[in-house]
Amino acid sequence: MRISTIYIKNYRLLEDFELSPNDSSDFMLCIGRNNVGKTSILTLLDECLNNDMQKVSFDDITLARRRELVRLIIAYQKKEKTLDEAKDTLLSLASELAITIDYSDPSSDLSLIPVLSLDDKHQSVTISLRKPLDYQKLDELLEEFEAGKEQYGGKLENFLEKRWYSYASVLCCASSGEVILDYDSHDKSHGRYFGISDIIKLYSIKAKRGVANDADDKYERATLSKYVHTYLGSESDNSEQLKELYGLIAETDKNLTEKYNNSKDGIFKNVIDDIKEFIPGTEEQKLFVRSMIRNESLLGYGNTKIFYGDEDRRLPEGHSGLGYMNMYAIIIKLRTIIERIERTRGKVLANILFIEEPEAHTHPHMQYVFANKIKSFLNKQNVNNLLTIATTHSSHIISQFSDTDDIVFLRKLESKVKPIHVREAYSGKEHEAFLKQYLTVHRAELFFADKVIFIEGDTERILMPYFIKLHDKNKRTDLGSQYISTIDVGNYMYLFEDFIRLLGVPTLMITDIDTGKKNDSNRYVKCATAEAEATTNPTLKHYFPNDEISNIKSKDFDNKRFDLSGGTFTPSNDGNLQITYQTEQGSYLARSFEDSFMSINKNWLVTNKTLFKSSLSSKFDASSAVTYTADEDYIKSKAMFAIDIINADSKLGSGSSIQIPKYIEEGLEWLAKN
Repeated sequence: MRISTIYIKNYRLLEDFELSPNDSSDFMLCIGRNNVGKTSILTLLDECLNNDMQKVSFDDITLARRRELVRLIIAYQKKEKTLDEAKDTLLSLASELAITIDYSDPSSDLSLIPVLSLDDKHQSVTISLRKPLDYQKLDELLEEFEAGKEQYGGKLENFLEKRWYSYASVLCCASSGEVILDYDSHDKSHGRYFGISDIIKLYSIKAKRGVANDADDKYERATLSKYVHTYLGSESDNSEQLKELYGLIAETDKNLTEKYNNSKDGIFKNVIDDIKEFIPGTEEQKLFVRSMIRNESLLGYGNTKIFYGDEDRRLPEGHSGLGYMNMYAIIIKLRTIIERIERTRGKVLANILFIEEPEAHTHPHMQYVFANKIKSFLNKQNVNNLLTIATTHSSHIISQFSDTDDIVFLRKLESKVKPIHVREAYSGKEHEAFLKQYLTVHRAELFFADKVIFIEGDTERILMPYFIKLHDKNKRTDLGSQYISTIDVGNYMYLFEDFIRLLGVPTLMITDIDTGKKNDSNRYVKCATAEAEATTNPTLKHYFPNDEISNIKSKDFDNKRFDLSGGTFTPSNDGNLQITYQTEQGSYLARSFEDSFMSINKNWLVTNKTLFKSSLSSKFDASSAVTYTADEDYIKSKAMFAIDIINADSKLGSGSSIQIPKYIEEGLEWLAKN
């Protein structure tokens, strides 16, 4: 028995949102840029499972649906809609959560689902909660609004924002196949809302975990501790009694500390073992729990504290970095949740664990370890029917999920958010294994990029950030302040087409025209562009499959743009994939980046040749001809050549006259506008 689907409708950005784990896994890692609704999932789950939707407000309804709601009420007021028509539309505009429970597993305990009699032909049941405006109160609502119209600025939206709770109601129904049963609050045979809050439990580890290492913690003694401390500190006249009291408390501290940390049956053994599994650490970082009655209070807060080290070499928890404290908080919370779930075994149908942004304050290696351990850790606990949803903005965490299909990318399409399983970007493709590894392990930061640049090799990889900086300076753009992910993949950029489609962000492919002609063996070898018979670049052959080399050479910039949204690539001025390669500049059409750059910057390179001793051949001078073999003829190391370009341009400062190749500049200009 398991939760197979979580469906959310008309809630904030989640207008029509369905989240489903893989059949073989009950773990989902939800990723995506900021403001795509990751936290909203948790908020609505909490509202529905723990709070009967009491706090779901008018402002929580999707913006477009709010407008429809206002138009509907006005139409009803004008007698353009009947009450029955209004009723159906109000239901469709409501915020809603629907959870589908699959009980096809023969071992499922069907007694836990109180509404199974709906339809015996099916093996799942869906329980939904929604909060519409009560159609029976429409007349009352309009009457109150008209009476106090001025205080709401004459706007129905303002009235609904203030008075929503008085006119909205929570409805619940259960469905299986074609059979639907509306919840009746007077029917005592089911628990409240079909007992959904009793049979499905939500546990969360939120992003705000309250960890701090502030030595001046104003909450440190915000209990009876301060009163007991003050009392004991004033008892100087009864020193013998205090000595005896301290002795008794010290002995109790010792016994409690031993009981807390005993390696066989200590109270905190499980928690400490969990932390060891995630954070092996050193002896100095070893965690133990120490009783602290003697210096704090006899009752209440302060009786136990976390320390690092051991009894003889200890540091208080506040002396640890926030990263460790954050991870300790997560692990201790995990253990607490696991034990709570265990106590409800046989009483609860399913449990949902929601972990928000575990990466807070932690360095990459700690994120790697957590991501590597968390799924196997939960599986090892044999937790009863547990669905885990984790959210992250960390490429380091994503990179550890390369062997699973658990990653769900939340993509914002206009005003809607769509969850897409990342496996869709590589599943069934010819190079599936490569793409799966590359997208997660090597380039997971792509999932959070606002824009993407694909380049061929080391030279462009080193120079691209510098070219962006120069372009921003010359053209007054702000590409440097945008989150752009630059990826070097050779000239096989077309392999990432489905991934570009999944991300849906503006993508620039900067590649080489790679002209060639056939030799005596009927094989293509590189040649000058003027002699070319074809391009040998696989990406250009993919996107211009029927074009002669003359057409490829003469295409203007806009004719190298494609729309990928239709499942294939289609030429389009409004497309989000732009390809750019060498074009004629200064009466010369280059074949690669190196001869393109050298041809337009030849005078600058010759003038500043002393700054290129590591990368340029001594035979390069004013008389040298720049051709398609310039990289072989004059460049010692492409990577060093790129480094020397940046160093030379920086040293020369305002006296520099470096030019960016036209095809790259055009690409950056397009990217800046999109």
